[in-house]
Amino acid sequence: MNRPISEDSPLVLASASPRRKQLLRQIGIPFRTITSRVNEDPLSRDPLMNARLLAEAKADAVFDKCEDSWILGADTIVVLGRADLGKPADEDQAFSMLRQLSGREHRVITGFCLVAPDSKKSHSEAVVTRVTFKTLTKSEILGYIATGEPFGKAGG
Repeated sequence: MNRPISEDSPLVLASASPRRKQLLRQIGIPFRTITSRVNEDPLSRDPLMNARLLAEAKADAVFDKCEDSWILGADTIVVLGRADLGKPADEDQAFSMLRQLSGREHRVITGFCLVAPDSKKSHSEAVVTRVTFKTLTKSEILGYIATGEPFGKAGG
């Protein structure tokens, strides 16, 4: 029988994402983090399938380290038109991505996979959120980049 998530048996987040940690804290789910270190190269041409497969790979990668815990793997992809924007490597790339997103609608696709302690995937899927950016000025983009926020995030 699978134990429920609790302070004594916290969820394992297979990610180093500060945003995911913040969300779990915000909703009061006890968790600990084990970074999966999965290669995030695309596994599929379909962004929804890719996000789901990467989330599964991340959860599966930490399973051996915490077989008695619930595990959450997740991956987020930002798609503008047919382009997957990925994570910016530097300030120039972050500026380019944000300039492209400025004033336009894009899709934020999040794949997630919850693995039960008995190693059966309890749930795996990808969800899409449509996001429209206001038109950003050069000054706003540079100010945002200066905070360091765009780095480590798909689409900046």
